[in-house]
Amino acid sequence: IAPEGSLGPVIKLGDSVQYRITYKNSSGSSLNDVIIKVKLTGKIIQIDKVSGEGFVDPRDNTVTWTAAQLPSLKVLGVNEEGSVRLSIPISREYPIHTSQDKNFTVRIDAEINSLSIPAYLQTQKSLGKASYESKVSGLIEIDTLAFFRDATSGIVNKGPFPPKINEPTNYTIHWKVKNYAVDTNNVIVRSTLPPNASFTGKIAGNYGQNAPEYNDRTKEIVWKIPRVEANRGIISPAYEAIFQIAMTPTTLNKGSEAKLLERTTIEADDEFTGVHLSNTGKELTTLLPDDKTVGAREG
Repeated sequence: IAPEGSLGPVIKLGDSVQYRITYKNSSGSSLNDVIIKVKLTGKIIQIDKVSGEGFVDPRDNTVTWTAAQLPSLKVLGVNEEGSVRLSIPISREYPIHTSQDKNFTVRIDAEINSLSIPAYLQTQKSLGKASYESKVSGLIEIDTLAFFRDATSGIVNKGPFPPKINEPTNYTIHWKVKNYAVDTNNVIVRSTLPPNASFTGKIAGNYGQNAPEYNDRTKEIVWKIPRVEANRGIISPAYEAIFQIAMTPTTLNKGSEAKLLERTTIEADDEFTGVHLSNTGKELTTLLPDDKTVGAREG
């Protein structure tokens, strides 16, 4: 059993994995009425969308090939071989209900049998077995939000709002990490302030031992998290870093919103599969769609 195409032992959400199951009669005599049966195991499989030449039975998650579907299985001659294919769609969402719903896999257990028994075999039927297991990679996300009025953060923002040219206004930026299905290591969140914005040094939130750090020469903000447990931000509270910036609009911003933060990137190592994960969060401006105290286009 092996996946076809570019997919290897690690698959991801939304994949449609094509498997090829090869067989050969090495028994020394012809086999009649051969049956191939595959058992599929994995909560993340969309069993109702599995396809192939065989008969799919969602009641027990099996796929069966007989001579009815594949005439060549009626008689399988000595040393004769062949293959069957199976397409397994992977869900676009993780079936996460508790913190223990993690490290998802897709397992295929195949067997081939016939009631034709060569005389030298002391068994009731010929039988061959094979298995293959693929790991499903995790997903890490970074939510980026900005507020002018943000009392719950414990940070007080000052300055005119709507913002005015050449006058600084404070904003609080929120970074929330969501980590699906796997434990991750070496998580790094980073972004850059625009030239007319600065970091005030005020930080809050559930950011663990490592707070975001600011490089005033590059205007880059970096938050390093050694480890994020599976399903943080989905089942358990997200790791969240809140920091205050000051932004002074220029004449170029007149009549439009001003940028507060460039797109944020997040990277991490998937502890379960070993692959490198990455994602991006949205750019932030003074339109402040997440601040419900701010009216339409007031920023």
